[in-house]
Amino acid sequence: MITQAKAGRPFKAILVIVMLIGGGFYFQVPAENLSKNDLETFLNLDGPEAFDILIHNPDLLKQRSAQVKVYRSQRSKDPTILAAALRLCFQVPRLEIIAPMVHKRCNGAFIGKNPQQKQLLLKLVLEYPHLKKDLRVVGLIAMSLHSKDESLQHLGKTLVEKYPKLKENPAIREAVAGTDSGLPNYQLFKNTVDPIFIASGSDGRACVNCHSKRPILFLPTAGPNDEKESIIRQRYLSVLRVVDLETPLDSLILNKPTNPVAEKPEETSNSNHHSGGPRFQKGDGTYQAILAWIQSAQN
Repeated sequence: MITQAKAGRPFKAILVIVMLIGGGFYFQVPAENLSKNDLETFLNLDGPEAFDILIHNPDLLKQRSAQVKVYRSQRSKDPTILAAALRLCFQVPRLEIIAPMVHKRCNGAFIGKNPQQKQLLLKLVLEYPHLKKDLRVVGLIAMSLHSKDESLQHLGKTLVEKYPKLKENPAIREAVAGTDSGLPNYQLFKNTVDPIFIASGSDGRACVNCHSKRPILFLPTAGPNDEKESIIRQRYLSVLRVVDLETPLDSLILNKPTNPVAEKPEETSNSNHHSGGPRFQKGDGTYQAILAWIQSAQN
């Protein structure tokens, strides 16, 4: 015989769910309790669906336990988990502020040596077309077109064919055409611009010290077994991503390095700030050298 208490449990459970979905018409659960419950759910779920919880409640990433799980998932051998973790790179606003170590590993996926991570990132762009506006993605597409990995090449070509406007970016245009014709002169870059990136500033640091790990302006440094010419060429291709051939004065490579360090953490990713502080001033010799190189495309 079923007791009255047991018989009433399903009804009570349904009532609680209805009241929660209804926005707490009958009662409201404190926000901190909901966050705690969401965190516990995220930590206990093993599948890719767990990451949807963070996308809808990104503040959970402020918790160290959540950061650690995502950080580890960014190296997962399970492609579904890895893809879900990489999706956070795009879908969590202010990730660099909320979870710096997760953001750093995200950026590493764009420029690292793991082809699987790059393939999954490009597949995300196919699934979410608006991501193609991200300069990290532009750089990845350009690199994939130069890659010896056939899968990466295929994904890069698929994206360019599907979205022909991508070829408006000089880096992708160069990769598709396979020539520097109509682009800023490589030899001029090698002689006058590349030395700027490797020269130490007033703080004792050079641009390559920071940008060897930055996916938008990726300036690799030469290792003991690297050919110097190949490294310079990679820097040239990377800088092409951040130049504006139609309006050279609007080029990111000219403007961002003239900006100050952000005063507030939330302003760090703003183009009006430069994490390295001003590296040169508008109109000075360095500025003019970079501008002349950009304008060489018009000659």
